[in-house]
Amino acid sequence: MNKIHGRDICRWILQGVSTIYGLVGAFWILVAIAFIVPALRDGEIIAILIMLMFALLGVFLIYVAYIMLRRFSEDSLLGLCIIIGFSIFGYLTRLIRPYEDSPLIAENMFQHEIIVFAPIVIAYFAAWMFYRLSVKLTGTRRIQPKTAGDA
Repeated sequence: MNKIHGRDICRWILQGVSTIYGLVGAFWILVAIAFIVPALRDGEIIAILIMLMFALLGVFLIYVAYIMLRRFSEDSLLGLCIIIGFSIFGYLTRLIRPYEDSPLIAENMFQHEIIVFAPIVIAYFAAWMFYRLSVKLTGTRRIQPKTAGDA
């Protein structure tokens, strides 16, 4: 009987998270298609560009989910951590938004810069720490490209 190791469970959890992001990406593509059709009919260029951006993000989410399920490696973990960092950035900017219009922050430019750049820095370091932790817990290695001698 096969033993289930902790790194297998961690791998399954990460693959499940990437699958959820892949489903979100499929939803974004469907929404983009649903909004591009009327925008093409009305000739709204800005709406078309915005929906194409959502469609490209959806394709990226599906791609990361595919490589996480197909070939689990450090490279696929990096893609998932980029998505998680982007999500953390989005949530932090929503949390800070009520404080942007505060009169105290408007007077002090340094506090305003901290509010603008703090989510970027926090999201970057959170994604980096999650990447290092997930590589350590899953024990994955980079996929080495095949050379001419490998047949």
